Amino acid sequence: MPSHEDQPETTTSTEKSPTYWFDDGNVILQVGDNSFRVHTSVLSRHSVVFRDLFKLPQTSPDMRDGCVVVQLHDIAGDVEVLLAALYDGCSMYFGARSCIPFSTIACLIRLGHKYQMEHIFAGAITRLKSCFVASFVECYALRSRGSRSMSFVDADAIEAVNLARLTQIGTVLPTALYICGLLPNNLLLHGVPRKNGTVERLSSEDIIRCLDGRANLLAALREKRFKWFFAPTIRISDGCRQEKTCKAALKVMAMNIVKEGLITDLSFLDNVGLDERKEQHLMCQSCWQMVQHDDERECEAIWCDLPQHMGVTVVHWNIPWAAQGMPHLKPVLSARQVSFDLHFRRHDIVIRAPRPRR
Repeated sequence: MPSHEDQPETTTSTEKSPTYWFDDGNVILQVGDNSFRVHTSVLSRHSVVFRDLFKLPQTSPDMRDGCVVVQLHDIAGDVEVLLAALYDGCSMYFGARSCIPFSTIACLIRLGHKYQMEHIFAGAITRLKSCFVASFVECYALRSRGSRSMSFVDADAIEAVNLARLTQIGTVLPTALYICGLLPNNLLLHGVPRKNGTVERLSSEDIIRCLDGRANLLAALREKRFKWFFAPTIRISDGCRQEKTCKAALKVMAMNIVKEGLITDLSFLDNVGLDERKEQHLMCQSCWQMVQHDDERECEAIWCDLPQHMGVTVVHWNIPWAAQGMPHLKPVLSARQVSFDLHFRRHDIVIRAPRPRR
């Protein structure tokens, strides 16, 4: 970067960053009324855009405190998050707060994409995929609204959809649109206010996808998950030894599920397997295991069709995100089939040897 010692300096009054204003910095990033004095070497190391910018000849640059001033048309808070990743990455990614909130990850994705920061962008996308998953066996992160590396709330799904559109990460779309469909109509239609005063909104096309997705999922719940409610006879397990009692218990459970509104509850992932229902004590263990197995199978069938329900096309669906792009790794079949292999510890997964088949 050429020297500009003879260039006149501006005296514009701006607020210096208390954290990212280095005395030995050689470039000032001006973001609105906020200034960051940092190092061209750090920016060039991580960003193709800044690297190319600093190679360009500067004819009459804006100068301040002996540094070239670069105007950025971004949000000051977002730039501060990006600089934290560049200068304090170890504490951000490996410290006590290694589970990073969605808002931080969203900043890194937006600016990492804009300024072509490959490592920042890839790391943030990995964390996004750890929550907005493509595999049924990993949907615990969706149920708990967080993984070991990122946390989020339902309203964040609107920005997740927009980030997936921006970066063309298709596997994020079905689950992000699904969560959007769970939002109140006011948020879905009018968007979510951000801390900087802007509003994050879905496109009109994606709003329609969410509304259509609601109807599609309601139909799928009736036609798949709870189809046994409408069967002419109640099915019991092959190992049942108390047919009359179990049929009565299953009938009671069906009536209670309707009363509870579960049959129209789009949050079907929150209670896959119908765990801990009081009716399980009214039937034999064989019939209860049948109910759980059937429910998990039908919930996974709905999950497998989630892209279709939400009106999008996804290539790698129902494949664990870590295996996407690795065709030699087969998709996992169901949650129950791998329940022995997946041990959850604070949203982490430890893979253990599979149980031998009998």
